[in-house]
Amino acid sequence: MHPLLQRLAGLLPWLGLLASTAMAFVATLVGVLAMPRFVDMFGSAGQPLPWITQAFSQCYVVAWGVPLLVGAIWYLRPTVPGRIAAGLLGVGAAVLGAISVIFAMYLPYFMMASLV
Repeated sequence: MHPLLQRLAGLLPWLGLLASTAMAFVATLVGVLAMPRFVDMFGSAGQPLPWITQAFSQCYVVAWGVPLLVGAIWYLRPTVPGRIAAGLLGVGAAVLGAISVIFAMYLPYFMMASLV
């Protein structure tokens, strides 16, 4: 096995676990602190929320499944490919989660602006 792959297999699972845990923490903060305000604000304006914003406001706790999945893959598949897969899953989920959070928060504003 190439030494670079072995070094990557040692670092990437930690990075994936850290990134996915940070994203789950941010998603929980946004879901608890910001989303109730969005739901109230757009509900009082008589506008329905987009489906992605509704789903995010109700299911943000699901984000904590990704760090658990990364840890499970890392533990159950301790080989080099398994460790790399766990790390890539965590980093990929963190990037996708960040994009989803931003999209879920700004889409209602864009929808309201299109009504004006």
